[in-house]
Amino acid sequence: MARFLAQSLVVGSLFATAALSPAQVTKSGNGYLFKVKYQAGKETAYKVDTNTAFGGQKMNISMSYTQKVQSVKNGIAKVDLTMSPPTMNGQTMATGQKMQTASMSVDTLGKTVDGMNANPGGSMNFAAKPIPIGGTWTGKTSLGAAAGQGGSVDATYKLVKITSYRGKSVAVIQSSMKMTGMGAMSGSGVSYVEMADGSLIDSNLTMNVAMPAGAGGPAANGKPMNITAKIIITRTK
Repeated sequence: MARFLAQSLVVGSLFATAALSPAQVTKSGNGYLFKVKYQAGKETAYKVDTNTAFGGQKMNISMSYTQKVQSVKNGIAKVDLTMSPPTMNGQTMATGQKMQTASMSVDTLGKTVDGMNANPGGSMNFAAKPIPIGGTWTGKTSLGAAAGQGGSVDATYKLVKITSYRGKSVAVIQSSMKMTGMGAMSGSGVSYVEMADGSLIDSNLTMNVAMPAGAGGPAANGKPMNITAKIIITRTK
């Protein structure tokens, strides 16, 4: 059960990132326009910490990943993503003994146009038009093979405000999402996106996982199980 939960939360944590695509946030009329602004050779890195409890047990799942832009042509960026083996309570999981890599192509709205579907770099689909403060937009991302059984993420985003955070001008974006594939998941959180280049400074998400009867193993005594997890994403480079 712990292995299943860990895999689910690792997948879920990738979508908690919300706005990792480097983008430029510009004022347009009474709103703000988000456009991906990739630079060849640019590399960013993040740490993901997930804390949860179930069946009287506490679990910490940690992983890190690096996103590097290989090239940019006609607004399409080719990006390589390298993920570290996840650890659970400080121990490397048996399912993640090696670094995992993936490549994808992403357009100016953050949509994956080729390659790996489930990736932090393209998890947020920006709106094609300017968004005013308080305005919302939606996005849908296929999980592909990342969730084992396929599935997708349906998300709603809201531009809350423009403010100062950790000494930088940022856009504060709230997100809510529902994910299918590895059990039923839903979540909500906040991301802080730097106005200058759109890079993520910080993000957090609370995620609810509904485990059906039998999926929780001995800890659930064969009953359905609801689990709440806190996911924190921090930029390290």
